[in-house]
Amino acid sequence: EEAFERLASLGTAGVLVAETTDGQCSPIAEQLGRMPLPLGSMFKLYVLGAVADAVASGEIGWNEPITLDESNYSLPSGITQTEEPGSQRTVQILAQRMIEISDNTATDHLIALVGRDAVEAIQSEMGHADASLNIPFLTTRELFQLKLREPGLLAEYVDGDVETRRQVLADLTSQPLPDLSAATGWTEPVDVLSAEWFASPLDLCEAWVDLADRAAEPALEPLADVVGANPGLPDETLVWDEIWFKGGSEPGVVGMSWYLTAGDRSFVVAGSVANEADAFDQTEAILLFGAIRDLLAAEASG
Repeated sequence: EEAFERLASLGTAGVLVAETTDGQCSPIAEQLGRMPLPLGSMFKLYVLGAVADAVASGEIGWNEPITLDESNYSLPSGITQTEEPGSQRTVQILAQRMIEISDNTATDHLIALVGRDAVEAIQSEMGHADASLNIPFLTTRELFQLKLREPGLLAEYVDGDVETRRQVLADLTSQPLPDLSAATGWTEPVDVLSAEWFASPLDLCEAWVDLADRAAEPALEPLADVVGANPGLPDETLVWDEIWFKGGSEPGVVGMSWYLTAGDRSFVVAGSVANEADAFDQTEAILLFGAIRDLLAAEASG
């Protein structure tokens, strides 16, 4: 409760701590657990779901080479944006980078590979209660273009219906990326409650359960390695057998989510803090989410 209160002092804070049983998320504690909030890069869980779905159906393979295309290059985080256009990386490498180091250029290549419509469609299948919040589904390149280069188009996007928004995104295809200096100088919130990716903590829990189910399929075995490479924060409790993680942020937004296993039990901690007026202390929010995860460890080991 203290951690929830301190997160709420930073902005609108939604958090869910849940045990997952038979594909269901059973809340242990929550605060605004069903309120859609901006995700930052946690949206990449849905991209991963769409990739896994395409692999399972045989449309693509983990080892399929993807040619890097300059039109899908984005700004950091990541390393793929530093690699030469025309070089090739496999689907699995791009997926690994997308989750482990939140690689934006890898992400946008995967969205291009499976198609924006596939990512939009997979959200409901992964348990999102209102997938329309993310239609059209932005790429990271588009988000940077809207927020750091094209304020007129951003206003049109924010005020527009789905058809208008799709046209705005089509208009962006002829526009270059902002300079890297624009991203490094980005310190204040920009339309975080209207131009972002959105889901509730419960939606994120459902997404993690869906990915856990998919990871159990033999053809999708690499999924566990993809989501388990980065624990988000060091684990000093030594309770967890597996720690799967994805976080996300931009000025005014911090989100953290984990899928955790201990023996035959599994849990999710997921949440987001958003403040459209103030770029709050992101480190404080991250450490508070980590404290919630560590407090859960006592429950899991009890």
